[in-house]
Amino acid sequence: MTTKAKIWLMILVPIAIILSVYITWYLSTNKSSADISTLSNQNQSALTTTAVGITTTTTATGTYQLVFEAGYNLIGLPYYYSPNDAKSVFQNSVSKDIYALVDNSWASIFESSATITPGQALWVKETAGEVIKSSDIPVIANPVQTDKPFTIKLKKGWNALANPFPQDIKFSPSIEVSEKGIMTLENAIKTKIISSSYVASPSDSKYVEIKSGELLKQFQGFVINSGGENLSLVFSPPAGETSATSAVATSATTSTSSASTTTTTTSIE
Repeated sequence: MTTKAKIWLMILVPIAIILSVYITWYLSTNKSSADISTLSNQNQSALTTTAVGITTTTTATGTYQLVFEAGYNLIGLPYYYSPNDAKSVFQNSVSKDIYALVDNSWASIFESSATITPGQALWVKETAGEVIKSSDIPVIANPVQTDKPFTIKLKKGWNALANPFPQDIKFSPSIEVSEKGIMTLENAIKTKIISSSYVASPSDSKYVEIKSGELLKQFQGFVINSGGENLSLVFSPPAGETSATSAVATSATTSTSSASTTTTTTSIE
């Protein structure tokens, strides 16, 4: 070994030791807590993919179909499946690039023990698009009841969620804080207990903020950042609900025409 190499080795080895000690100290003092904390003003990384499209949906009495665009589709299924393992639910899907958010990382549902539950969002990557009909899913499906509230417990950090009901709803969930009661969505955002919510925009590959009172379509997914483990989103039952005051532009096709509105956009990256 040359003298120059020995000198570099003498310099780099102590640096590596110091860096290792620092990383160990940092991890031991920054473990996740169940307490609520406020969110940073900076955008935090939620996704490792670029949003391309939103699922197009068409519904009929007793049946449904999902029309996926080419690219990434953020979707959720408002049904209780039996069995509910992802491999069974999506066994007839052409795409095998289907991912769920696990511990803030996207994991293939075919390479894990992932299950499909209402309110959970998935990324479905399509090369050329695909139509999945209810008859293509060879398991028993029972829709979520629309006459009762639906609660989704949040994890600290980014959550990938979806409309939990089998119909379009007005996006106005309340925030339940353990042992502290209920907050409105607006107040929770103002106090930075949670972030704003974002849906995937098919037109410009960005995330579009969905505000309280806007339309969240059937099967449509969204992402939200939570400051703690003891928070829940509570969706009121949509039965008898009046039309939303405005709608986020999507590519969804239903029996009624979709409205559009100017919305705030942001890139989560």
